[in-house]
Amino acid sequence: GLDPAATARVAAWLAAVARRVQPDYDRIPPAGAMAHSSLNNHATWAGFAVAAAGAAAGDRALLDWGVARLALTLDQIDAAGALPQERARGRMALHYHLFALQALAPLLRLAEANGHVLSRQQDAALARLVALVAASIADPGRMGALAGVPQGHLTEDPRFDETTRYARDAHGLEVLQGRRADPALEPLLAPRRPFRQSWMGGDVTLLWGPRQPPSAR
Repeated sequence: GLDPAATARVAAWLAAVARRVQPDYDRIPPAGAMAHSSLNNHATWAGFAVAAAGAAAGDRALLDWGVARLALTLDQIDAAGALPQERARGRMALHYHLFALQALAPLLRLAEANGHVLSRQQDAALARLVALVAASIADPGRMGALAGVPQGHLTEDPRFDETTRYARDAHGLEVLQGRRADPALEPLLAPRRPFRQSWMGGDVTLLWGPRQPPSAR
């Protein structure tokens, strides 16, 4: 491990880097703006990064800034469970909903570990998002109907069918299983454990997943 002086230097460096991230996401986009980085998954990822740095550095202001990006993301979820900024990506809408969840889920876990509580409306919005994403993994046509086009993927690998291709990106759902286990998600998640993603810390199942996965009903 690091000695106290080295730990302090690392914490200060993390905080300094986090502060360099903030300005790009403090911009207020014009009303009705679409595909704006201060609203889409970029902002959620920035929130996760800054909040994590704040927690590591003991800087509450950075942590709170990240939590504000969590609220911004949750408050955008529409009645169908979609994130409008990601739905607008057309054939890549499902891919980017999964990508946004990879940041949103650990950011939520970090926020709650530090005393933040979702409002009833935000918790309901999250449930809609999870339901839409899970249903769309099983049937990409669900997201396709909202996006207006059939869903595709960055890598059209013939070795994987649609369900396998999208389910292997369900890291965010795995993180949420560690928060509040949903037996209905186990048939989707269990065959693909352990989930791994470098920008989520490596072994996502080990770090964030349920300690004892629930049995599917």
